[in-house]
Amino acid sequence: MRNTILVIVAVLALAGCGGKTPVGEAGPAKTSATTAAPSTPASTTPPAPSKPAVLSRQQAAAKYLALVKPINAVYDEPQCKDAEDYMVNGGSWDRSTHGDKHADQILRSCYKRLIPMYEKNIRVFQSTPWPADAKQDMADLISLDQGLLHWLKQAVKGTTADQMYTALQTVPADDGSADRVRARFGLPGRSN
Repeated sequence: MRNTILVIVAVLALAGCGGKTPVGEAGPAKTSATTAAPSTPASTTPPAPSKPAVLSRQQAAAKYLALVKPINAVYDEPQCKDAEDYMVNGGSWDRSTHGDKHADQILRSCYKRLIPMYEKNIRVFQSTPWPADAKQDMADLISLDQGLLHWLKQAVKGTTADQMYTALQTVPADDGSADRVRARFGLPGRSN
């Protein structure tokens, strides 16, 4: 039995050495497959960024309303509304209602708060996968908002009522793009 174990150990030892090339002899050429670094498992590779799904009309409507709501809220604030109405349409300015502030000061303050809101909306409008039939109307709205943003930045630079009057003469005209977008998303038109 002991001889049998020695024979098995010797055979295994020879079998383990059988694949080695003797020193000085050339072995088979190594291929690029045998020299390549081992590949990383798929589970450790970060997934490729997926393209966001196009919003449904209902999702687009909800997103649009959520984005424009803060801007509309500023425009609808009584002091902002009163100041803009006075600066655009004239009439009288009741300082007892608005403290010692002049209409141009209040309006300038309202416009300053709108600037970061327009900046954010433009970025989100540009990066959102809107429904295909709304893309051109959204592009028009983005252009209008970019014009309004530029105008707002110029309007708040003025420090006098005359400078605000001058700025109000150059506000970009409403091209109806917001109403077209709202119609695309099944929303009612703006109430102005």
